[in-house]
Amino acid sequence: MKPTQPLPQAAGLRAVFRQQNKFKRQAYFGAVLLSLPVIAWTWLLRFDIPFWRITYGGLMVGLAMAGLGLLNPNLPLRWIERFIILVNFAFSLSKYVYLVYIPSAHELVNWLGEIQATFWTIAIGFILTYIFFDRKHALWICVGQIVLIFLVTLPLLPGFSSEILREFFRLQTRLVAVAFITLILAKAKDDLVETQNRALDVETLAYLDPLTGLPNRRALSQMIEKRMTEPNPQFGLVVADIDFFKAINDTHGHDTGDIVLRETAALLKTSLRERDLVGRWGGEEFVILLHEGNALNHLQTIERIRQLIEARVFANNLRVTFSFGGSDFQAGDTLEKLFSRADQALYVAKSRGRNRVEWF
Repeated sequence: MKPTQPLPQAAGLRAVFRQQNKFKRQAYFGAVLLSLPVIAWTWLLRFDIPFWRITYGGLMVGLAMAGLGLLNPNLPLRWIERFIILVNFAFSLSKYVYLVYIPSAHELVNWLGEIQATFWTIAIGFILTYIFFDRKHALWICVGQIVLIFLVTLPLLPGFSSEILREFFRLQTRLVAVAFITLILAKAKDDLVETQNRALDVETLAYLDPLTGLPNRRALSQMIEKRMTEPNPQFGLVVADIDFFKAINDTHGHDTGDIVLRETAALLKTSLRERDLVGRWGGEEFVILLHEGNALNHLQTIERIRQLIEARVFANNLRVTFSFGGSDFQAGDTLEKLFSRADQALYVAKSRGRNRVEWF
C-alpha cells in the first residue's frame, strides 16, 4: 500500500507531533552528552575500585548506545526511552547493593553520601519513567523499584545504626514522595496528550472520506489550490465516475455499492504513482491529481488504470467500469475553470459510450 496522502489541517497537527518527537530526541541527546563527561570523571576518580570500573563503565556504554540510537530516526523513540530506564535502574540497584553489602564499600570516605546520591539517581529515573510511560504503568514501575530497594535492604536493617536507619527511611520517603508528586504531574501530561489526540481525530475526520479513507472534497480543493500557487505548476486534474453506479445500488443494494466504492478507491490509490493523489469528490465520483508530466503521459496513466478496473472482478462478481475526463493546468486557471474542463471531458466520455478516457 502507498502511504496515505497528508491532509491539510490534520497534517498540521501531525507536524506538531513530529516536531515534539524531534525536540525530545534533541533534548535526550543533549542530556546524554552532558552526562557522559560527569560519569567519565567519576569513573576515573574511582578507577582503582574494580566495581566502580565495571558499573560506571557499563553506565557510560549504555548511555553511549542510547545516544547513537537517538541519532537514528528509524529507531522508535519508545525503545530508546525504555532502554534508558533499564540502564539507569540497573546501575542504581547494582551500586546500592555494592554499597550496603560489600564490607570494603563501607570504608569509603563518603559512604552515606554515595547512598544518598544513589537514591537521587533512582528519583531522577522516576521522573523519566513518568515522561516515557503512561502514568499507570509508570506508577507500578516506580512502586516496584521502591519495594525492591526495601527488600534488598530488609536483611540489613537490624544491623543499621539508628542514624543510618533514620537516613534510609528518610530516603525511602523521598522516593515515595517523588513517585506520587510526579504521578500528579503525569496526569496533567496525559490529559494534554488526550486532548491533542482528540483534536487530531476531529480534524482528520473533517478531511477524510469515512467510507473510503481517501481525502474528501474539502481536502482535495485545498490541495489543488495549493498546487496552483507553486512556481511553474505542471499537473493534470482528472474527474472519474463509476459507470451505472445507480444500477448497482438498485440491483444489489447499498451495502454492495459501498463495497464497490471502497474497492475501487483502494484500486485507484494503489495504481497511481506515489507522488499522485486521489480523493473522493462525492457519491461515485473521484478526483485524481497527476503531478508533473504532459497530457500524453497523463492519458497513458489514466488509460492504464481504466484497463485495470475493467479487468477487475468486484464484490458479488460484479464488473465495474469508469469514465474519465481530464485536463492539464493552464496559466490563469482557477480551480473552477480547471475542474469545469475536466468535467466537460467526463461528459464527453459518457456521451461516447462510457468506459473511456477523454482529455481537454
